[in-house]
Order: sequence, then C-alpha cells, then structure tokens
Amino acid sequence: MDLTGLENVEFGSSIREKEFFLREKSVHLNNGSYGTVPRRVFDRRIKYCLELESHPDNWFRNNLRKYWLESKEAICKFVNVKDTDCLVFVPNATTGINSILKSLSYENEIILGTNETYQAVQNTIKFIGDTVPGAVAQFIDIQLPITSKQQIVDLYEDFLQKNKNVKIAVIDAITSPSSILLPIKEILDVCRKHGVLSLIDGAHAPGQIPLDLDELGADFFVGNLHKWLFAPRGCAILYAAKEHIHRLHSLSTSWNLNKGFDLEFRDNGTRDHSPFTCAASAVQFYQQIGGMSKISTYNRELVREGREYLLKLWGAEKQAIPEDMESPFLLNIKLPPLKDYIVSDDSTMKLSLDILEKYDIMSIFISYQGNSYCRLSCQVYNTMDDYKKLGAAVKDMIKTQCS
Repeated sequence: MDLTGLENVEFGSSIREKEFFLREKSVHLNNGSYGTVPRRVFDRRIKYCLELESHPDNWFRNNLRKYWLESKEAICKFVNVKDTDCLVFVPNATTGINSILKSLSYENEIILGTNETYQAVQNTIKFIGDTVPGAVAQFIDIQLPITSKQQIVDLYEDFLQKNKNVKIAVIDAITSPSSILLPIKEILDVCRKHGVLSLIDGAHAPGQIPLDLDELGADFFVGNLHKWLFAPRGCAILYAAKEHIHRLHSLSTSWNLNKGFDLEFRDNGTRDHSPFTCAASAVQFYQQIGGMSKISTYNRELVREGREYLLKLWGAEKQAIPEDMESPFLLNIKLPPLKDYIVSDDSTMKLSLDILEKYDIMSIFISYQGNSYCRLSCQVYNTMDDYKKLGAAVKDMIKTQCS
C-alpha cells in the first residue's frame, strides 16, 4: 500500500478530504458504531477482491493463506501477541464471544456479565443460560454514579466470594454504549484469585487504548479492528491463551473441525475474507499517520473540548463517572429533558435519525439507567466545528419543543 504523504497529513478537515470517503458537508460524529475506512485501505481491499475474481480457486486454495498469515502477524505485533497461533480473525467481537462461550462446557456454572455488558452479548449469555445444560447466566449490577475504579473491583470481589461456581466472566474494556473504561487489569486479578476464566470484550479497544495481550494475561480477548483501527467492517480478532486454544471452535462447523485453531477459523466456508487480509494495511495506515500517541492526543483533547462546549450550550451534565474511567475517544453527556423524546431506546434512536434527516448530522443518542445521553465520538477527521453544528442542531430542537 502506498503510504506517501501520510506522515505529514494534518488531522481534521484536511485528512477527511484527502483520506476518507465521508460525504461533503455531512457531520459524522459516530465513528464508534461502524468505523470509517480510509481510501487507501479501501483501495487495497478492492485489489484483493479483483484478485479473487480473476481466479477464485487460486485465491482460496493458494493466496488466501499467505495474506491471512501476513495480516495476522501484523496484528499480533500491534497487540503484542508473540505466539501467532493464539490469535485468529473473526467478523466482529460478538461472533468471537459467541465462539468462546458456546465452545465451553458447563456443570452448574455461571457465565458472568454485567448490566453494562453490550446488549448482544447479554443476549448471548442469557441464551446459553436458557439452552445449554449446566450453564447459568448472571449479571453484576453496576449503577451510576461511579466514584472510583475500586467500586467496580469490589463488586466483582463480592460476587465471586459469594458465588464459587463462576466459570467465566465477560469483562468490557470499554462498555457500550455507556462508554465506561473499566479497570480490566484489577478485575482480572480478582478473577485469577478466584479461579475464574476471563473474557475481555474489547470491541472498542484496538486503536483506542494501548494493548499488550501477553502482559494482560486474560484467558480470552476479542476486539474489533473496524471501529478505531481503520480496517474494513467485518474485521475483528479472537485471542486465546495457549492452554485454551484446543477448546475453541468456529461457530460454523465445517471441513476443518479439530484440525487446528487457525485453520478451523480461516477455512470454514466460502466467504469474503478481504476485511481480514486488509488488517495489515489498516495497521500501516494507523501507524503512518502518527500511531497511538498522535491519534490519541488529538482525539482525546478534541472530544473533551467538544463536551465542555456542549455542556454549557445545552445546560447538560457529565456522565457520573470518575475522569480516569472515561473512554479516550467516547464521552457521554446527560441530556436535558426533551418533550418529544422520552427515555427509551426507540425514542433516542428516533432522535438520532431525526437529526440526521434534518441537519445531516450523525451522532448517537442513547438511554440507560433512567436517563438519555448523547454519545460523543471523535476520530482524526473530526473538528470542533462538528461539535458546534451538533450543538446548534440539538439547541434548535430544544427551542422548538419549548415554543
């Protein structure tokens, strides 16, 4: 992939115009949901797709393995996994979590989540608890306000002291949609102390927070590469500690059952592998524009500047969590009451879509624990002007409802 000029590219409107496909004059403040694919990574994907179409057999029987392994090696270096046999690609974090939890056996043992666990994962845990003999679904209740990391660690300690039959805990690195940065290292220590397997749901982690999976020492980790690492959508990783890889199987059982962790997840039916083969290019783009240091500095500072501006403009409140538990690139603002939009998932989604239709601004509005929030998102193509336009749109809707 040609990386010419990327080392000097300016973040904001310049990188948006030069390197992304986002439509002109639209405001995109929701990178956290689906990510954005740079032009150069997209072009690399098209190259792979054309190669596939030029000779499908040569692709699937020959070239795919080489590209898959090259990409896997690049990702292993990015997240510091020295043994590449411990990591495979999956389409998304939810698929990875399903693959792990449905591969394990249970003997009256608990799968532990929280009320802040991503809803799709909550549903997975509940489904297994309802349908798999011996599996029990339970959830720790995390309520706002949160005053410290230790408050969360103590919830896990208390639960595991009282429940000696927990098989595995699903732990969010960053909760979604509530955007809380959980103290995963401290929670992992508690799990190890009680002999509980750990599964880190890092859906929002790669590209947003530093990752050293070998040092972290979780039993399992999943993370999307298409949210914050610029990979095409449908690209995520599943990591398992060496002693566990023999336990895991792909959700779709195919020709390579029990023929090895990597092979079973790579060759399990005809599909489009191009998002996975582009993962190395996504890492190259990420590193070339400045890597974690430059990207994190820009996104972290801008989203906080945007939040302070909107808090004053809307007369709103911060989410009731400590500063060291705020996600780097995602922040929630508690909204003032809006007459036409009640506190419910359907109503806040309608608010998001109404603002998109009326103002061509995409930001996510969410409801949980009895309040509605705006989830602010920041990627390198955003500017302060984006937050000002969002602020004016919501202010206009507030005025309209009060008149």
